Parts: sequence; C-alpha cells; structure tokens
Amino acid sequence: MLDRRAFAARLAALGGACLTRALGASGPEIRLMAGENAEARELLQRIKGRFSGASDYAPGVSRIRAPGVLVALGPQALVRAAAERFDALLVSLLVSRQGYERLQPELAARGLRSTAVYAEASPAQQMRLIAAIFRREVTVATLVSPASAGLVPELQRAATEARLRLLVAEASPGVTMSRLLSRVEDAQALLLFPDATLFTPASLRELLEASYRRRLPVIGFSPSLVRAGTLASAYADADGLVAQLVAIVDAATGRQPPVPQYPRFWRVAVNDSVARSLDIVVDDDVRRLGDRP
Repeated sequence: MLDRRAFAARLAALGGACLTRALGASGPEIRLMAGENAEARELLQRIKGRFSGASDYAPGVSRIRAPGVLVALGPQALVRAAAERFDALLVSLLVSRQGYERLQPELAARGLRSTAVYAEASPAQQMRLIAAIFRREVTVATLVSPASAGLVPELQRAATEARLRLLVAEASPGVTMSRLLSRVEDAQALLLFPDATLFTPASLRELLEASYRRRLPVIGFSPSLVRAGTLASAYADADGLVAQLVAIVDAATGRQPPVPQYPRFWRVAVNDSVARSLDIVVDDDVRRLGDRP
C-alpha cells in the first residue's frame, strides 16, 4: 500500500534537488590555503572570482569533508595542508612536479587523496616552443641530477616528436654550472626544468651568466626566470589554471582522484632584450603559441 506521507517527502526532496541543480549550487565546497608570493595571491583571487563560495582554509580551525576540495597554492601551502586532517580532495597548484612527487608519499601514507597541476609546462610544450623559435632541427641540452633523471625518457619523447635532438648532461655534486655547460657545447639551446637539488638562486645566476658568455639560449620554466635572463618559456597563467581547476573540481565527487598533470593551457613569455643580444628573432607566430581556455 502506498505511504502517501513518504511519497510526498520524496517528491519534495526531489524537487529541492532539481532546484539546487538548476541554480548551480550543487558543487563541492572549495577551500583555499593561501600561497606565499604575488603569483599565488593573484591566483587565489581568480579562483574566488570563479567559485563564488570559495573561502580561505584556516589550519587547525577549518573543517572540510568529501566531496569538498582543498586547494594549496604554492610549496609552503602544500606542506601546511599535508599536516592537516581532512577527508576532502587536496589539489596542489604552483608546485613543481618534483616538489609534489617528493611530498606525495607522505600524503598517501596519511590517507589523503591528492592531485596536482604542476607549476611548470610539460616537456612537449617546451620542445614545441623551441622548435618554433629555431624553425630547424637543433640539439637541445638539459641538465639532470639523480633526483630528476626520471624525466629523461619523457624529454626524449618530446624532443623526437618536435624533431629535435636531446643532449643530457648529468650533474655531479660539486660540479659548477660553467663546467656543466662545457659538456653541452654542441647544443644550440638549453632547456631547464625545476630541480631543487640542482638549481638555487646562486647556481641559476651562475648558469645564466655562463650561458650568456657562450651565447647559448636558455629556455626557462617560469615567467620570473624569463625576466631574470632566459630567452623564453612556456607557462600557465592564472586563467588557464583556474579553467583546469574547474575540471578537477567537477571530478572531485569520485573516490579516485584525477591523476597529477602538467598545465593543459599555456602561453609563451619572451625576454626581448635577451633575444636581441643573441640575434634571435622571435616572431609573432611564436608569441601566439599555446592553448587558451
């Protein structure tokens, strides 16, 4: 026999759910752990502009549960998030692949579901940029340490797809950047990737000075490095990262987190002063490279 009260209650619940979906208010809760620099602060505001209900997460005070999403902006924010207890999906932004992978075992051991959009562009995007700049087959050198050697197969695939040659120089403890560059004298470009065991502010400064003396163009891994003296870099801007975060949030309801990934959307930064000094013409086709949201 039909229970009219139960039927009415279910109908009311169904109507409320439909209304909620129609109003677009059914998304997961979004909390943000602020980053430590201007880039992170800008991204924080862009995320709040896209997700009207997004709010700051206070460590030790705030609570968030599945299917919520906690977004950590930058390395320090990710470390702070790793010390928290929550049942939401942790999303790392503005952290390098190496930085995220170094912390990921700790996150997994604590039972935290996590994913990331890496801070740097992918090898394929960077090789595509280099191929567009030179418009011929050139040798691209890269420097690796034991911590980043696992990236070499992916770099090789990307170089092959872009019709470039790859030259790898393995760094040893105590070897200066000048000596490392002497091992890649046959290269026409040097591609850098984040490696905390290899690059410090001092070593990067030494590398840029040594490469400039050798007239060796350097492709960096961030706009700040381009401003510091590298020729160019593929990079993800705030609009692209927010668009990629939207897709991750949409998938946050599943128990299996999305796989960590390089930026899907990217642009090109160019240091025109360095280009002129090296007599390299970077045309508008190169500057328009990338994928926009």
